[in-house]
Amino acid sequence: MNANPKAHRTPGMLLLLLGLVFLAGTAVLLILLWVGERSRDGVSFQAFSLQVAGIGGLGLTLCLLSSLLGWRFWTGRPLGPFWVRHPWALLFLFLALLPLGTVLALWETAPAFLLPALHVLTLLTLHALVLIALGTFLGNRAGSWQDVLGGLLGGASLGAGAAILLEVGIALALGAFFVLTGQVPQEWLRGSIPSLQGPEDAMALVQAIPPLLVLTGIVFLTLLAPLVEEMTKTLAVGLVGPWLRPDPARAFLLGAASGAGFALAENFLNSGFFGLLWGGGILARLAATVMHTATGALMGWGWGQWWTERKYLRLPLAFAGAFGIHALWNGTVGVLLGTAYFLVRSGAAGPEISPTLLLSALIGLSLMFLALFFQVFVFLAVSAGLLIAARSLRRHSGER
Repeated sequence: MNANPKAHRTPGMLLLLLGLVFLAGTAVLLILLWVGERSRDGVSFQAFSLQVAGIGGLGLTLCLLSSLLGWRFWTGRPLGPFWVRHPWALLFLFLALLPLGTVLALWETAPAFLLPALHVLTLLTLHALVLIALGTFLGNRAGSWQDVLGGLLGGASLGAGAAILLEVGIALALGAFFVLTGQVPQEWLRGSIPSLQGPEDAMALVQAIPPLLVLTGIVFLTLLAPLVEEMTKTLAVGLVGPWLRPDPARAFLLGAASGAGFALAENFLNSGFFGLLWGGGILARLAATVMHTATGALMGWGWGQWWTERKYLRLPLAFAGAFGIHALWNGTVGVLLGTAYFLVRSGAAGPEISPTLLLSALIGLSLMFLALFFQVFVFLAVSAGLLIAARSLRRHSGER
């Protein structure tokens, strides 16, 4: 027992209050979302309901994480090592939820609440599956449930929140620059952006976007977003490092949990984009979650080397590696989006089908296929590297 149990009650009370803040903030966001939806046309009910479920699910998850950690500090009771005896049960649950949700997304007469509820459950299962699989390779001496829950909370709140503020600030600065230089279409400035009622409206909107804006968006996605997100994702781990002084395996787990928490916030906040292709969206977010978990684990290891081992050069090297992996991942998405954009613009040049148009379409489709293939390769390589590193740290800690 702790000789001074009151020493833990202050952080416990703060975490419990933070849970209430998350709950109140979620209610405010949902009200704003409902007010905004009433003033907009062309938004499908399915997209709106998934977005509501995403924001509500994220807020309740953050509230639960903060409350559990607050209770742990208040009572002084340990949560035990991070270890699950039967991890395969989560895999079977995920494999059952995936086709069920895919069917519900296509079933027009399904009860309205089913897909949003299943969406939240599937995303939570997805993140638990990734972390528990990693914990199986790390062993039960790497860290505790408190480390994992704290990492999730830090990555989803501090990490994601700081990244959103910085990325929005950069986007606003770029937007102001393009407005002042006349790169934004005048009808957009007058608020006459076409609503997306069908494929024709979407095609018209894509054709109205200037190429320079698309190129800037790809650069932002490929370079600026990974730079910002890898700086902020494990910020909480860096802040608590002087007190925890984690060994390499524990620092790795803390970083991985922070990366998974960051992905949790990203996945929930992007829930409105899943739509009819819900199953494909879940698989895409599974791959992105693995990527965020891997880069977070690498950064966590770097923070551990900084605070515990006093090997200061390894943190910037870990950041360079995390940034490189993230930039490669986002770069393939940028290639897909950029190629699709130029295919749409070239197809709108005229109704006739010319050899040049056919050649451009062939090159574009080939480039998109190669980008998809490369993204799958990066996913497999990152997954293998994450598990191999976890196994190596397990042997280093002396556990078989």
